[in-house]
Amino acid sequence: MEPVRTHHEEHAPLADRLIAPYFRDAALWPVTLVLLVHVVLGIAVGVLAAWRSGAGFALAWIGAHTERVRLGQMCTCMSYRNPAYLAKVAATADIISGGRVEMGIGAGWYEHEWRAYGYGFPSAPERLGMLDEGVQIMKQAWETGSATLDGTHYQVDGAIVEPRPLQEGGIPLWIAGGGEKVTLKIAAKYARYTNFDGTLEGFTRKSELLKGHCDTVGT
Repeated sequence: MEPVRTHHEEHAPLADRLIAPYFRDAALWPVTLVLLVHVVLGIAVGVLAAWRSGAGFALAWIGAHTERVRLGQMCTCMSYRNPAYLAKVAATADIISGGRVEMGIGAGWYEHEWRAYGYGFPSAPERLGMLDEGVQIMKQAWETGSATLDGTHYQVDGAIVEPRPLQEGGIPLWIAGGGEKVTLKIAAKYARYTNFDGTLEGFTRKSELLKGHCDTVGT
């Protein structure tokens, strides 16, 4: 009888064949380059978001096979997975990569994907509330090694995330979305980076609004 192979053992050759060519010369890339995992992996292994199980494995694989390139994704939807679990997965990938992971996170806007996976499609205020609470949980977990929050959408009580990420202060957060009253305020409170409108007019306006939110919350 053949020995049972684990999921990772079974798929490692696929990763070597499909993903490795993208990163063979990664040591030559600029240190500041951020890898948009969901774009590359959408081609390589047919996944929709960078933190689902297959792509989470691929992200860790890339981290183990590179030395300087920073790893992350433009945006994943907070509500598709428990934020304490997501914090743990990201922390593990950060450790494997030697402290090079970045987290792009948003409230989620693509209704088809929500409904296709059976999550329904909550109202915009509900989704934004989940984003706010989820980011609080992740930051607390990365900074202290555990998270406790009795929120409207999420309740965690001493959720342990150890070992913590290697990066001082936790994994850098990119808050995705350009909502002017709520999303940009969440970004002002918690994010190191933002991801919104790339047009000159849109970027200028939202940058000014973001600065106003930063002034209001003191960041």
